[in-house]
Amino acid sequence: MPTYLSSVSDRESQAAWVSKLTKSYYQDDQQAKLMHLQAEVDSLLQQLENLKNQRIAETNQKNKSILISRWAEKFITMSLRTAKGGTRRVRSNPE
Repeated sequence: MPTYLSSVSDRESQAAWVSKLTKSYYQDDQQAKLMHLQAEVDSLLQQLENLKNQRIAETNQKNKSILISRWAEKFITMSLRTAKGGTRRVRSNPE
């Protein structure tokens, strides 16, 4: 059974209520979408931070490997020279 409004002010009141209800619904919907997007952005930022830290760790590991490799090369070169007598200086007697 349909209900009919008795006056113009009742219709305006109902229209205002429907308008508020509609705005509220859309505001809640928009707010839910915003919260979802914020969570997605936070997740993506965390992924970027993880990738950055991973790359830093990889770079540090590569740098350590390079330094160790260079040190090993110098050590081996010095060891070979020492074994061959290349780094020993022999003093000659001016007699």
